[in-house]
Amino acid sequence: MHGRLAAPPAAAGCLEADAIAANEARGLIALADDTQGEEIAVLRDFLRSNVEAADALLAERFWSGRDVLDLVHARAWVVEQLLLLAWRRLVPFLEGVALVAVGGFGRGELHPASDVDLMVLLDDDIGDELPRREIEAFVQLLWDAGFYLGHSVRTVNQCRDESLKDIVTTTTLMESRLLVGARDLYEQMLEVTAPPGVWPAAEFFEAKYAEQKARHERYHETAYNLEPNIKEGPGGLRDIQTISWVARRHFDADHLHGLVTHEFLTDSEYHDLVGGKRFLWRVRFALHLLAGRAEDRLLFDYQRQIAERFGFEDSETSLAVEQFMQLYYRTVMRLERLNDALLQLFQEAFLNREQDEVRDLNERFRVRNGYLEPRHRDVFTERPAALMELFELLARNESLKGVTAATIRTIRNHLYLVDQNFRDDPEVNRHFLELLRQPEGIYTQLRRMNRYGVLAAYIPAFGNIVGRMQYDLFHVYTVDQHTLFVVRNLRRFAYGKYRERFPHSRKVFKRIARPELLYLAAIFHDIAKGRGGDHSELGAVDTEAFCSRLDIEPAERDMVVWLVRQHLLMSQTSQRKDLSDPVNIQAFAKAVGIPVLAAIPANDDIRELGSAVRRIGFISIDRSRSAEARRTLEAAVEVAGRTASEIEGERAELLEMRGTLDGRLQRGAVARLGRHEGADPGAEHRLPRGWPSGRHGRSELVRLPLSRRRQEPAQGPRCRAHGGAHHLFVGRIDAIEIRSQAAG
Repeated sequence: MHGRLAAPPAAAGCLEADAIAANEARGLIALADDTQGEEIAVLRDFLRSNVEAADALLAERFWSGRDVLDLVHARAWVVEQLLLLAWRRLVPFLEGVALVAVGGFGRGELHPASDVDLMVLLDDDIGDELPRREIEAFVQLLWDAGFYLGHSVRTVNQCRDESLKDIVTTTTLMESRLLVGARDLYEQMLEVTAPPGVWPAAEFFEAKYAEQKARHERYHETAYNLEPNIKEGPGGLRDIQTISWVARRHFDADHLHGLVTHEFLTDSEYHDLVGGKRFLWRVRFALHLLAGRAEDRLLFDYQRQIAERFGFEDSETSLAVEQFMQLYYRTVMRLERLNDALLQLFQEAFLNREQDEVRDLNERFRVRNGYLEPRHRDVFTERPAALMELFELLARNESLKGVTAATIRTIRNHLYLVDQNFRDDPEVNRHFLELLRQPEGIYTQLRRMNRYGVLAAYIPAFGNIVGRMQYDLFHVYTVDQHTLFVVRNLRRFAYGKYRERFPHSRKVFKRIARPELLYLAAIFHDIAKGRGGDHSELGAVDTEAFCSRLDIEPAERDMVVWLVRQHLLMSQTSQRKDLSDPVNIQAFAKAVGIPVLAAIPANDDIRELGSAVRRIGFISIDRSRSAEARRTLEAAVEVAGRTASEIEGERAELLEMRGTLDGRLQRGAVARLGRHEGADPGAEHRLPRGWPSGRHGRSELVRLPLSRRRQEPAQGPRCRAHGGAHHLFVGRIDAIEIRSQAAG
């Protein structure tokens, strides 16, 4: 497409051709004339009223269900007609000047608030003939009329020079169209910016691939943020454009269907790609209309509105917005998968196949140029367990870069083999368990399994949480991505390169004999989200059923089930319970037991990991207090069998002791506080009831450093039942905190 747009059916009624013709018939506006201001104002109002009327009509058609592909092209056509009118009224025809549409406008695609990208192309020898004043008036007019304009003015040689320096410029010019002006000039520009002189296909691909990787890193390499960017995020519109740009540079293909012609895409993959693009265009069109501006972030407020506008309704187990977002996430997952496969196919196409390095890995797999692939086309049908073996091999062999693009397609085409017989196959389950036992690559391969659809097929309950969002304060990703990030965070405990970041947790993790059990618990801890009921209990049932197929001891299976069932206990205890209350500590200790308490990490580590890890077995306690907290919990475990009434009685006794501490603590508390290691001399202190308060009769807070509290002699009566354990309850889980109102 190198010329003007044809009017699509959706553009019918958007503009009045007679009115445009009549306006154009008024001729060129003489900028030196005294009446120029009035004429330009009339033209400005004409342009603004027409584009606003057309936008309103297209918006009405969009909400009524018109195909968004037609509407996006229709808006580009409308804008083009109005720009041509403005140009003809202001800029005289010259052989050395051309108006060129570039970028998205060059593709003939405009959403309601998209930028209108233009380039004024000049002959290198235009010299004094440059109509500077007219061009400036043209640009100013468009801004005043309400167009979102992106423009540049370049000579042919400047286009070449900028393209050599910046691949973004090259990409923009690749999608250009001549609107009006000298065609010879435009063709010169195309020639000097084309390969092989400027960005040959292989170099162009490598640069675009690197550009995409950097862009994905900005979004944490996941499309599953709860407020995703539908354009720039992984699996978004920019990924589709990247495929299109590479195809154009390599095959000179104007449309994605050219990839089918060149056997880079199958028909079904092409329809998936176009269908995904259509869905994302619908979402983007709606976003622009609702926001009233160019908005590509699918924010919470817009998610709810779009879900309602698109006809989603609340059900017993999920909200309308959750259903809409799950469709969104599953769509971008498919697009991300296609993007991966196609870019890898391009990469392989640029290699010299005569120099391929191929070596056999075992009877079923071989390595080609660092990528794993089946040795023959029937490997998976002859031995379905090889589908799982592939991921184990990837984790076991650190030198492997991944799988070949053809293998990605083969995996997808053989997902039908993952049935109940596959899930019950001991060989399959052995490969999966061995994957979780590898020292490296566990998270990477689980993520790959999820992306290729294998994980959801192997664990059907996991398929229910793919793309499911969670509206709460603890999660910023979908359930499946959150789950995989939990595994990733656990893996970081084991890595030496994270030693400085997680020093205490790494030491604890090294003492875990069977970390694969922890990974299993991480995979299943939220697997029942969105079903209704207690997801911990429902998840425990799924966990037991799955683990019963694995070759692990019954006690190990019970541990995994227990972790899933109790994964909320620690976060609820640390965040919602009073840690100075011995009843809460006793209940927690009874439920957990000393073996699990040995894995309490420092707060510095927990802060980095976030709530995801905390929810499956860790509790946030300051480094200075972790040893004291552990001793507190150990003491609580020792008395875990005692009745609640006994605990309540002792609690009352301990509280009474607070009011009878002798005067030595009163007189020396603040002074001692400043001498304790790690204490804050400027901290606020409140004194117990009966002690002299501040000048204004307000109570104060005495906050003793826990790491030193135990070393002081007992200041009051010892608890008979605990032999001094009241110091643990009163002084170690939190600092002594006694509030009172001063007497008198």
